[in-house]
Amino acid sequence: MDTRLYVSLILEKIVSFYNLLKNKNMQMQNNEFRVEFPTKLNKSNFNLDPYFITGLIEAEGSFSIMKFKDKRAKYDINIGLRFKISMLANETPLLNMVKSFFGCGNIFIRKDGNVSFEVKDMYSINKYIVPHFCNYPLRGTKLLDFLTLKKSVDIINSKKHLTKKGIDQIIEMSNSMNS
Repeated sequence: MDTRLYVSLILEKIVSFYNLLKNKNMQMQNNEFRVEFPTKLNKSNFNLDPYFITGLIEAEGSFSIMKFKDKRAKYDINIGLRFKISMLANETPLLNMVKSFFGCGNIFIRKDGNVSFEVKDMYSINKYIVPHFCNYPLRGTKLLDFLTLKKSVDIINSKKHLTKKGIDQIIEMSNSMNS
């Protein structure tokens, strides 16, 4: 590659990133930049294959059950579910396409050069994430993590997580996850 072309491409990336940082929709939270990108983009522009999305998750994604100590909670703990894809910052356009594909979630750019797409709200996990992986299933250990997340979703949807037994069941399942 011609050196001038290479330098030009690098400068273009630097200018693009600088403009991203100036974006009024960017907020700093816990050493991460939170960027609000439009959720609804024209999907016909992207044409991401659902199997490509599943393969990407197989390589770069994770399903998590997060536990938070909270003295205000009935059993001193809150449970949160998370679907996440983490990549290097140069893959931000791909994660924006994934965000558009699902029509939900947030993009986080961290100071260490990583970027992640995350979905944490139950509505989006129920409406978009679970149905996708039921229709386009994973195959490796991520399948086991997804099935654990799905079982946790079922417990939460049935309100069993409001009981000590339900909370304990979700915590026990989270300990078996690979993420």
